[in-house]
Amino acid sequence: MELSHPSAAYALSPSFDVLAANAEARALLSPLGRAGGPAGADGQLNLIRALFTHPQARSYYAQWPLAVTASLHTLHLNAARLPEDVEIADLVADLSTGTAGFATAWQDGSAASLEHAYGTVVHPAAGRVALTYRVLGVTAAPGQHLLIGTPAPGSRSAEALVYLAAMGEQ
Repeated sequence: MELSHPSAAYALSPSFDVLAANAEARALLSPLGRAGGPAGADGQLNLIRALFTHPQARSYYAQWPLAVTASLHTLHLNAARLPEDVEIADLVADLSTGTAGFATAWQDGSAASLEHAYGTVVHPAAGRVALTYRVLGVTAAPGQHLLIGTPAPGSRSAEALVYLAAMGEQ
């Protein structure tokens, strides 16, 4: 069964590693996997690492400060709920010592659950893509989240997602 509306869907670990993604999400996030490798030691794309270390992160995320705030609030919540999570601790330690701006942003300490979000990215091949995200917790795996980003039906962003997914299949 094919969805009538394209969506970018991906699962995140408590430390924001991308665990799984559909074709639209893989294509949408693909620029973050280039030039500088925001992946962890295991090679997985880590969205927190990408926010702070990828050379194009500030231009890719149209609202970079908002993306940082929402992501760090969720990471703080995950760290509080999962104090023994080594991946969160390692990520925070790594970024705190060698990444400009992370330590200051992390010290804010605010924690919040993110259930809905709106975000725009500027993809090098597709331009601006605006999505409304629904964020679902995974009951069987505390700290994991499924993000489903949907564009407005019939919008340029919807066309861009279809285009990106088709380009990724070639």
